[in-house]
Amino acid sequence: MVTKAAESNVSAAVEVAEFALPVISGNLPAEAQIVFVLGGPGSGKGTQCDKIKAEFDVVHLSAGDLLRDEVKSGSDVGRRCELLMKEGKLVPVGVTLALLKRAMIASGGKFFLIDGFPRAMDQAEAFEKAIKPCEAVLFFDCPEEEMEKRLLKRGETSGRSDDNAETIRKRFKTFVEQSLPVKEHYLGLSKCHVLSAVPPPDEVYVGVKAILEKLNAPRKSADAFALPPVPGSLPADAQIVFVLGGPGSGKGTQCDKIKADFECVHLSAGDLLRAEVSSGSEIGQKCEALMKEGKLVPVAVTLNLLKRDMIQSGGKFFLIDGFPRAMDQADAFEKAIKPCEAVLFFDCPEEEMEKRLLKRGETSGRSDDNAETIRKRFKTFVEQSLPVKEHYLGLGKCHVLSAVPPPDEVYVGVKAALEGIKAPKKSSDFALPPVPGSLPYNSQVIFVLGGPGSGKGTQCDKIKADFECVHLSAGDLLRDEVKSGSEIGQKCEALMKDGKLVPVAVTLNLLKKAMIQSGGRIFLIDGFPRAMDQADAFEKAIKPCQAVLFFDCPEEEMEKRLLKRGETSGRSDDNAETIRKRFRTFVDQSLPVKEHYLAEGKCHVISAVPPPDEVYVGVKAILEGLNTPKKGEEIPLPPVTGNLPADTQVVFVLGGPGSGKGTQCEQILEDYECVHLSAGDLLRAEVKSGSELGQRCEALMKEGKLVPVAVTLNLLKKAMIASGGSFFLIDGFPRAQDQAEAFEADVTTCKGVLFFDCPEEEMEKRLIKRGETSGRSDDNAETIRKRFRTFLEQSLPVKDHYLAQGKCSVIDAVRPPKDIYEDVKQALDAIKAPRKSDEIALPPIAGSLPEDCQIVFVLGGPGSGKGTQCDKIKADFECVHLSAGDLLRAEVASGSEVGKKCEYLMREGRLVPVAVTLNLLKKAMIESGGKFFLIDGFPRALDQASQFEGTVMPCKTVLFFDCPEEEMEKRLLKRGETSGRSDDNAETIRKRFRTFLDQSLPVKDHYLAEGKCSVLSAVPPPEEVYVGVKQALLAIGAPTK
Repeated sequence: MVTKAAESNVSAAVEVAEFALPVISGNLPAEAQIVFVLGGPGSGKGTQCDKIKAEFDVVHLSAGDLLRDEVKSGSDVGRRCELLMKEGKLVPVGVTLALLKRAMIASGGKFFLIDGFPRAMDQAEAFEKAIKPCEAVLFFDCPEEEMEKRLLKRGETSGRSDDNAETIRKRFKTFVEQSLPVKEHYLGLSKCHVLSAVPPPDEVYVGVKAILEKLNAPRKSADAFALPPVPGSLPADAQIVFVLGGPGSGKGTQCDKIKADFECVHLSAGDLLRAEVSSGSEIGQKCEALMKEGKLVPVAVTLNLLKRDMIQSGGKFFLIDGFPRAMDQADAFEKAIKPCEAVLFFDCPEEEMEKRLLKRGETSGRSDDNAETIRKRFKTFVEQSLPVKEHYLGLGKCHVLSAVPPPDEVYVGVKAALEGIKAPKKSSDFALPPVPGSLPYNSQVIFVLGGPGSGKGTQCDKIKADFECVHLSAGDLLRDEVKSGSEIGQKCEALMKDGKLVPVAVTLNLLKKAMIQSGGRIFLIDGFPRAMDQADAFEKAIKPCQAVLFFDCPEEEMEKRLLKRGETSGRSDDNAETIRKRFRTFVDQSLPVKEHYLAEGKCHVISAVPPPDEVYVGVKAILEGLNTPKKGEEIPLPPVTGNLPADTQVVFVLGGPGSGKGTQCEQILEDYECVHLSAGDLLRAEVKSGSELGQRCEALMKEGKLVPVAVTLNLLKKAMIASGGSFFLIDGFPRAQDQAEAFEADVTTCKGVLFFDCPEEEMEKRLIKRGETSGRSDDNAETIRKRFRTFLEQSLPVKDHYLAQGKCSVIDAVRPPKDIYEDVKQALDAIKAPRKSDEIALPPIAGSLPEDCQIVFVLGGPGSGKGTQCDKIKADFECVHLSAGDLLRAEVASGSEVGKKCEYLMREGRLVPVAVTLNLLKKAMIESGGKFFLIDGFPRALDQASQFEGTVMPCKTVLFFDCPEEEMEKRLLKRGETSGRSDDNAETIRKRFRTFLDQSLPVKDHYLAEGKCSVLSAVPPPEEVYVGVKQALLAIGAPTK
């Protein structure tokens, strides 16, 4: 006999099977803890969770919010969920579990508040089986009458489809029937704590707090590291080799040798940590304190830095140097990222390592290169790192190599070990250029597939005529690369002649570059993916596709078409033998792609045998069904070039129309170093320009509607980058929750929100007054009231969102502007907004450098003869010589505010802020029109090197002129007799030497480690020194006159 429970389970399984759920990658930490937060709808679970988050170190996940976000996304899963919610039914457990698990893993957290789930026993059982058992349950008990009253009140402003009386009562019925048994179940396990939810929230929280303290829930700690999320993912075929050994065992040296022979990305955990320390960030300061004690930095910090750089590198084979140093790091790395392929362990006696480290400490300037700290590090190494070696020896993955012999002898064993695991040699892989920029957040991809000669290109031409899209043919991109004669093109041509598929990484690189450069949003990708690994790689590296058009055609018809095309095309693969090879490849590798997307419900199979016009009838119907924008429906947006600085900070300035946002921004601009951008002003400027975009925006504004978020984002991002600033006031945006989410996804997260609170009557009075002189089309009574309605419905939830995050300052905007501004200043000072006097205001830089430009840094102590050697280089080589010092001195001579501040710093023998020097250098480079640059006297510190290479481009090589201090001082004092320079005196010279030792020598060591630095003695006469200079430049192919 079939029970009701069995029938329910079968029904649920059928329902879940109808949802196409994404695969979830990664795992939760082993020590993760979970607290379920339960109660009827409207019992105040979310409010209590906000209070918990303020005091405890937890991740709050609301099953309801995750479901609503999915509904809002418009996905197939979301649409199905919405139908169920309107009926007052529970969404299938499999859907909610998938959303929860994905969010839990992505958060990187360890202690979770799961709000509003499980709502039924099957959900509780499924959660605990699929994820893990909960630690406890908080159940908020509230009478139905009170909950209904709260929900109806919320429904007045929330816009939620389930906040109406009929649906609320259905939800109560569902709650009583399905959710109360969950409470009883966990009461039976002694895990459930029942709390009355009727009193005011603060009173309710007293009981909540007591329960969490008994559970030893982790409190917020001032010492906790706030780590940024890591976007993107590694390639599916990525391989990792850990490079381990005691401090000073020579890991870095061996990694340099490996990089010369093997195609790999070298990441030193130590270097990444030191770079973070050098940045002066809060994380860096905490790391430095630990390192001075000889302790290991928390694994989560190092993992975050490693994962970020691995993904950003675009590589597939990684050398991880100096990590993992303990078993918890090894476990965490392999769970959060992936298992390693092998371990190279360099074995060296402590005496030898100590000797090496003390020698290095004479010049490195590293805080941990002293005898006391070195011995602490050895102790830590023996206690924590040796077990890692034993662990990987037990797995058969660890190769132990003696690090005592000379480096070349050590490397013989290293090379043999890597060859044994088939590490990719330099010559065997394609060297692919990095792809700068990113796709729009709302971009969509349609794959166009079919056998060779099935007519994909013809159909794409027809689609382009009717729909707003960018057509990219993987085949055309590959043929263009072949035609270019590049090394990649030559290798591709050989493969294509054999009827083989070009490696997925090559095609991905070409596609991604073309997609970003196009500036488009809707893409037709023609002839790709041709195999499942390509499909997986594309969706991981770029994004999942929206749909697939598959053109079905018999081989006989395709061969006939291709041979006909071959008579005139000149394509190397249009001949009978190659065509048949391509058909075999297609059947073996490409047909499974069709089956995969058919199973996902994304693939539309179309017969390609009829004439093209008939085929297109079906194509057009499919695209219309997908709501693909027709020509004229999509607003064409120009691409946004460039990037914002890494330290960008954004403050949103919000409030109803006429609340005084612009007035307060003017006050802020007088006192703070910031860029003010009004979304409204940018839109009005676009309207005034008379562009098609402006005309469409004007029509929407007259209706009191919000302009599409993509338009405003485009205008804002372009203006932010063009300004050259790093601290922004964004006025009048975001006006709706989708805008806030889109901005934070596509641009950056905000630092804070200023919300100006003003009654509608006061705002209307101000706007009508303004309308008498403004000439603005939206300053009339009818439009004003429409805008108020839009504001209430869409913008107030933005305020509530940021209030919940603790980022929003609500300011009474009825008072005189002066009084209002006092509150504004207090809010800005609380988030450490930069005051005018704190920073040097730099002018924006127009234009950009040629893509093929090359840079040589010319470094050395003050007076080492860099300028003299640059003069000689200019006589023989085609280059532009830029002296950072000369540019600074010219700025000082100009008498500008920037120049005055620079002069003071130079008199103190201190380095001028990197942003100033970067600004002057970049401007001079662009204005020169050159391609090969000698940058003299810069970078003088590692942060300068890092910022230059991040914002301009990496250098080709470094010339370092080595000269004793005595000789340099003698030269500078001699120069001071005639130069008139304020820094050519004995006291300032010695200050500059100290600065040079502390900050500039690490730059030399950094580039030596990268194999880019030529160290030249600057003591001999200039002609002798130049012999070595010339040899170094010829070795890198510097252009001669």
